Amino acid sequence: MINRIIKNFSSDGKVDVENDVSALFKNIFPNPWVVLATTIAFIIVFIFLFFFIFKPLKKVIEERREFIQKNIDETITNKEKSIKLEEKRNIELWEARIAAAGIINQAKIESEKIANQYISNAKKEAKRIIEDGHISVSQQQRKFEEESREEIITVATKLASKILEKHVSHYEEKELIDKLLNEVYE
Repeated sequence: MINRIIKNFSSDGKVDVENDVSALFKNIFPNPWVVLATTIAFIIVFIFLFFFIFKPLKKVIEERREFIQKNIDETITNKEKSIKLEEKRNIELWEARIAAAGIINQAKIESEKIANQYISNAKKEAKRIIEDGHISVSQQQRKFEEESREEIITVATKLASKILEKHVSHYEEKELIDKLLNEVYE
């Protein structure tokens, strides 16, 4: 609008100020239909946001608040129970220590009597167990040697068959041997 006024002023040198000012003020006030449409659109958007976003969000927040409060209440209850249980366990532990001290004293006296009796029996049994152990160790050693020989023969046979299957270089032969040794030790 101002551009038009400037054009009019510059082109013919005459200014129609009255018409231009009335046109300018006429466009300042909004169109009532645009205002009504904007207001209706705002109300629709507000209702949509209220029902589809605000209410569900408020519900979720309330559920979360209740969940947290429930957990806090359970924690407080569990803490109180654990304190009571700890006190009870401390009393039981003290009583158990006293009872254990009495039992230990009585057991010491009886154990000294029994120990002297069993020492002689244990010495005889120890000699017998040592002899049995030596026999068992020698048997296990023989068995291990036999199994080792069989395993070495098996590995050597596998290695020889793989080497004979294809002509391999020294490096590939070493890899095959290492691979077979790893299989044996696993």
